[in-house]
Amino acid sequence: MTLTGLPARRVFGALPLAVPTYIAAFAWTATVDRFEGFWAAALVLTLCSYLYVFLPVAAALPDGDPA
Repeated sequence: MTLTGLPARRVFGALPLAVPTYIAAFAWTATVDRFEGFWAAALVLTLCSYLYVFLPVAAALPDGDPA
C-alpha cells in the first residue's frame, strides 16, 4: 500500500478513474480562460491518465527486489 497523508486517500486515488477525459477537458476549458492548444490538451491527458500508470506500478513495487 502506498503511504500518504490524505485523510480520504482511497477516494482521491480512484477519483480520476470515475471522470472521463473528455468531461475533464470540457471542465478545464469551461473554467480556465484561454485554455486551448497542444500543451493544454497534454496537461489534461496527463492529469486524467496518471492513475492508469500509478496503480499498477504501486502494486508491483512491493514485490520487487529491495536490493
